[in-house]
Amino acid sequence: TGGSSSSNSSSISSCGGNSTGISYEHHAIFDRNNDEYIHVTTTGGNGKGHVVRTTRRVFESNSSKPRVVKQPANVQEALNIVARASAAVGNTWDYHVLSHNC
Repeated sequence: TGGSSSSNSSSISSCGGNSTGISYEHHAIFDRNNDEYIHVTTTGGNGKGHVVRTTRRVFESNSSKPRVVKQPANVQEALNIVARASAAVGNTWDYHVLSHNC
C-alpha cells in the first residue's frame, strides 16, 4: 500500500525471561498499516492467554530488540496473516508458557 513493495506484516520474535530464570521467545505479528503488533499476553495472574493489539512504541519498549523471523512471500500473504491475527484479537484461553499453546 502507499506504493510500497514491502509486505504489510512480518513475524517478529523478541527474547524475554522471568524471575525464575526461564527464557523464551515472544512471537508477534507486525501490522505495518496500523503500526501495531498482534500477540499473546497473559495478565492478572489468572493463567489466561489473550490475543491483543499493542502499539509499536509500547511493544518495542517492553521487549528486547525485535528480530524478523519470517517475512510473507508477497503482499497477499501478508494481508491474509494480518486478517487471521486480527480475527483472533480478544480470544482468551487457558495458557501455559511451557507448552506454548498459543
